[in-house]
Amino acid sequence: MVCEDLKDQQARETREAREAVEHPEEIELRELALMLGFCACGPCDSALKFVRDIFAAAVELRKQRDAADYPESLVLPTSDIAMKLNIREGAVGVVVNLLDDHDLVEHGGSLCLGWLTPAGENFRQRLMKALPYATKEVIQENKSHD
Repeated sequence: MVCEDLKDQQARETREAREAVEHPEEIELRELALMLGFCACGPCDSALKFVRDIFAAAVELRKQRDAADYPESLVLPTSDIAMKLNIREGAVGVVVNLLDDHDLVEHGGSLCLGWLTPAGENFRQRLMKALPYATKEVIQENKSHD
């Protein structure tokens, strides 16, 4: 028990030291990156922005369609998201698989129509708050890479 108590104390002290130097947004981003299994020793902003963009596109697609077509949780239709963001479907599929590996997505017969679990919705809300989204900016960025 002493070893566990010492580890807990060290973790608290490490977090307090980081909080004194880092902004709360940076701490939140690091925690979100760790939830996905990323190494958080460096900046993960770019990868997290990509995940955020996928979530935002799914929300926009949901608004464009009849809500009756979807269950309560957010559906991640990979091909529609890819078309909306002007990227390859495989890139969206990699992210959805990553989310599935961390129990943030569930799916039936096909992962290309997965939906967020309650934990996935919590993750999405935290990510969207930490990294606000602008659709036109993302689509313009993707077109400039073509």
